[in-house]
Amino acid sequence: AGSTNTTADQIPYWAFLYLLIVLGLAWHLVFVAGSGLLENEPAKIQGAAESVAFAAVAIRASCSGFILTEVGWAGLNLFCAPITAAMGAYLLYEGWVNRLQKMSLRVV
Repeated sequence: AGSTNTTADQIPYWAFLYLLIVLGLAWHLVFVAGSGLLENEPAKIQGAAESVAFAAVAIRASCSGFILTEVGWAGLNLFCAPITAAMGAYLLYEGWVNRLQKMSLRVV
């Protein structure tokens, strides 16, 4: 069952504004970096990758209101926190592996 409280009563406007700006900048940086990784691939692969990305965004955007109504902010954060932590750990691991590889190339 959904919550009767609205998020507008609980979270100030400036927080939404600030976080949406940060989200937009992060999305832009990730999208540009991801597209840059595909620069040597044929146009069909680039098009397919971008189509999959936009389809995923469309599905998530269409479900977001329902999910937020059903589980609320706390449930949404509980769901996203482990995923975010796993992605962060993976990025740290990859950075560590790349750094070790670069260091071993300098020594040899």
